[in-house]
Amino acid sequence: MDRSSLVRGHIAQAAVLEHADALVCSGNTTAVLGALTHGLPALLLPSGGEQPALAARCLEAGAAVVAEPEAPASRLRAALERVLEEASLRRAARRLEADFAAYDGPGRVAAALEELAGAAIVRGVA
Repeated sequence: MDRSSLVRGHIAQAAVLEHADALVCSGNTTAVLGALTHGLPALLLPSGGEQPALAARCLEAGAAVVAEPEAPASRLRAALERVLEEASLRRAARRLEADFAAYDGPGRVAAALEELAGAAIVRGVA
């Protein structure tokens, strides 16, 4: 496997996701949604909060492999190789990417805000 990697404390997602083949993270919402909106499969290592539930949903959707953060390095490497090589994981992630794009969340939020603002103006609140 000839792949490059970069490890840093913080890198803006938008700067790297378009160049990535997959995501490896604990499974926080921001990182997972970033990966899915870029059609990337993921190796998730949930440790608490919303992470186990989100990891379970991604696993169920077929877009991720989930492993224990304490798993031996050999098991984590095998899980990552699966994420990088299994075409079904990439297909599922791309299907979710298309679903997110079709939903147009930002457009729906803008429309809802315009509706709320219009109603406030009519009531004399704004």
